[in-house]
Amino acid sequence: NSILVLKTRNLNGSPKANDRLKKAIAGAENIRLMDGSMSGEERWKLMSSVDSLISLHRSEGFGLTIAEAMALGRAVVTTNWSGNMDFCNEERVWLVDSHLVDTDDP
Repeated sequence: NSILVLKTRNLNGSPKANDRLKKAIAGAENIRLMDGSMSGEERWKLMSSVDSLISLHRSEGFGLTIAEAMALGRAVVTTNWSGNMDFCNEERVWLVDSHLVDTDDP
């Protein structure tokens, strides 16, 4: 059986988002929510166990998680924006177009 792993960090810092996400996945037996930081070893173990990575973002910086997934041969879906565009040109990467919008995010 396939499962969807939603990996977040600091979700409790955004109570509205936390509540909305938990309500959206309530009762879904095939969705796992993992919130918190991971060591490098834990991240590699998780990444090694998945078929693909979806990383949609406003600003990714370098895009370490994306690069790690690509190094492991995983399919990647990511935003067509930010530092990851320096290396996201391989055939296993699907780019999602985006446009800039103002945000009120502390």
